[in-house]
This record gives sequence, structure tokens and C-alpha cells, in this order.
Amino acid sequence: MRFRLEPTAGGGASTVCTITAIDCPDGSHLWVEASTERSAAISPPGASVSAFETALQERLDLTERSSAVEFDARPTVFVARAADDVESRFERRLRKRLLTMAAVEGLTMSAIAGQHHEDADLAGVAPGSVLVVRTGHVPLHLPPTVVNRQPDAALLRVHRACLDEIAAQPPSSMLRTALALPGMPNSPGGTDEDVLLEEAQSLESERELARRQAAELRITCDDLTLDLLEALREADDRARRIRYLEQRLADFGDFGSVPPLIEEPDEPPTSCTEVLERARDELAHIKVPADRGPTQLLDDHAAAMVWAGKAWAALQALNDYAAQKSAGKHNLNFYRFCADPPPGSLTINPSWVAIGESDSTRNDPTTRSARMFPVPTAVNSSGTAFMEAHIKVQRRGGLAPRIHYVDDSQQSGMVYVGYFGRHLPLPD
Repeated sequence: MRFRLEPTAGGGASTVCTITAIDCPDGSHLWVEASTERSAAISPPGASVSAFETALQERLDLTERSSAVEFDARPTVFVARAADDVESRFERRLRKRLLTMAAVEGLTMSAIAGQHHEDADLAGVAPGSVLVVRTGHVPLHLPPTVVNRQPDAALLRVHRACLDEIAAQPPSSMLRTALALPGMPNSPGGTDEDVLLEEAQSLESERELARRQAAELRITCDDLTLDLLEALREADDRARRIRYLEQRLADFGDFGSVPPLIEEPDEPPTSCTEVLERARDELAHIKVPADRGPTQLLDDHAAAMVWAGKAWAALQALNDYAAQKSAGKHNLNFYRFCADPPPGSLTINPSWVAIGESDSTRNDPTTRSARMFPVPTAVNSSGTAFMEAHIKVQRRGGLAPRIHYVDDSQQSGMVYVGYFGRHLPLPD
């Protein structure tokens, strides 16, 4: 049996005391575990186990008693407030987003100075900063510039950090310890109840796997949400530009005489494999890989249709980029082309584009080899090329698909795609 008691500790800190009891089948033993979870990972000096738990242990008539274990079950998010101690809009959004996932504490700088934590360096915290303190991990520190300029991205980063902490929580040692006591099913001389133990351990493993998968799916969801926010902003910017151009056109003549646009947009591919097939048939300046294996694996994922739409948009933009560059209309790389496009160009969000890899990835023999893909000998006499330029179809989490390519548009007018699949390995 298990009880969860939620008294209030001194100073207003929220504390949850969990009492778990398992009786031995022969009635000779009773295993009792009491644990305390505090809402804050940073506690004032001298904080101790709740008086309730101490009194409970004193009342239990146990032949053997282990010392109480105090642990932090949830991460704590500290928001540094200004001197007026007013809750900011970002802090309110943070509380709503995290709910019971983490403890959100808004503290003034003087209050933060009175806190301490063995893993947290509070010296560099400034008003407006956000600090996520996680057990056994380096705290995540977001400075005010990040929070103020990119509040949506900051919100997602804090959310992910809390999810990572929750997913990393080890399973309770209570069950393994209790079942190892004399007379318990897992002890020497245990009976046919070993089957129950195996089932319990199997369920525990499945539960942990489900928690990790749920955290991974939430990361994927957060990435797609951020992409949606960026797409909405882009759509709004383009709508304003269209209205401006319409007004300018009306200023120079009869706007009503302009014929309406009757061309219907093509339906985007519905699978990642279809993206490569259509690129081969429809995009004259794109050469796709013959190996479809890595791409086919993406189609087994729930987000395959979303990835297909983004990959198709990216390859269309690459095709337009290569066509214009081979015609001498610009001399940009693909990132600059998307960031400051020539009028009428097809582009994608420049944040999707990475022109190169990090030095550690570029110089590591294993990761460099994983990014070597076939090209015509006219492009590279060896018949292969290091394709460090890539499109981030999904930023992170899960498979985080990538499109790796080499840009030969200046010479042959072609962009050679060597790989479309899950994220390639990184250095250890």
C-alpha cells in the first residue's frame, strides 16, 4: 500500500511525503519506505526532513531502520525578478506551461543571494534570467537577452530541460530492496512467486521505456510547435508585404485590371520517399541519392507527412537557388539566399539551413566518414564528397531528420543530395 501526504513545511515550502509498505508473504516482515519530495531544489541553509516524517519513523517499531533519504523529485525553475518583485508575463506563461512538472519560483536578486545549491552558480544571474536547477546536472541558465528576444524558444528550452530531468529519474529502489528481504519472493529460498517478481520488474522496465518515449515525443511536439510559430510569423510578414505591393500597384494604375492568379498549387508529397521520387522527376537542378533505405525508415514515423512537406519545400528552394545561380542572377550561398532572397525566389526559413558542420564533427574520422556520399567524378575525382551542408528538417529530438547535400551550382548548375534520413552520428 502507498500513501501520499502533503503537509506544509516551515517557511511555506511545499513538501510531499510518500509512505510505501509491503508485507512479507509469511507475515514475518513489513518493509516500510518513507521519502520526502521538496518543491524546490535550492533550499535554505539548515533545511531538514519534515517533522512529520521524523515523528513517523520514531513511532514505527522496526528492528532495522535505514536513515531517511531526502531527494528532489522535480526540477526547480528560478525566475530572477527586478527590485519591484513583480511577476513578469513570461513567468506567468512559464507557470501555466509547466504546471506540476516543475516548481517555478520568482525571486528578487536579494532573495536569490540567500539561496545556495551545490550544483548551481548563482553569481551570474541577472534580473530577467531563468535558471533551471536539475539534480546531478549542470543548471540551465537563460540570460535576459534570450528570454526577452525569443520568449517562445526560451519557454520550449525550459520545458525540454524539465522533461529530460523527469525522464532521467531512475526507478524506485524500494521494490528491489524489499523483495530481497528474507522470505520475500526474490530472496534465497523464494517460492513460485518468482514469477510475480519477474512480472513486476518487467512492468517497471516497460514503464521507464514509456516515460522516455513520452519525453521524446514531447520534444518532437515542441519542435513542431516552434516551427508552426515561425511559419505563422512568416505568413503574417508575407501578407503585410502583399498588401503593400497591392497598394503600390494600385497607385500606378488600375489594380482591378490585373488578371487573378488561377494557377493551383501542387499538392505536397505525403511521404518522405515520395519527396525523392518527385524531386528526381520535377526538379531539374537537384540530383537525389539512389539509396532510399534511410528515407524509407522515416516513413514509419508518425511525423512523416510533416517531414515530407518540409523536405519538399527545402528541395524546391534549393532547386530555385541553383537555377538562379547557374544563370548568373546571384552569387550567394544557400543560407544567404534564404535570408535575403532575390525578388520572387522560393525560399525556406534560414534557421533550417546549416552550411557546415562543427569542427569536432568535421575532424572526427567516424563522423566525417558518415557524411561522405557519392558524386560524379566531375564534381570530385574520388567519386565521393564530404557533405557537411544540410537542411534541418526537424531541429532535435527523435530522429531529427537531415538532408545532406553538396552545392555544385556554380560549376554544373546542380545540387547533389547525398542523404535524407535520421540525424547522422555526432562525436562522442
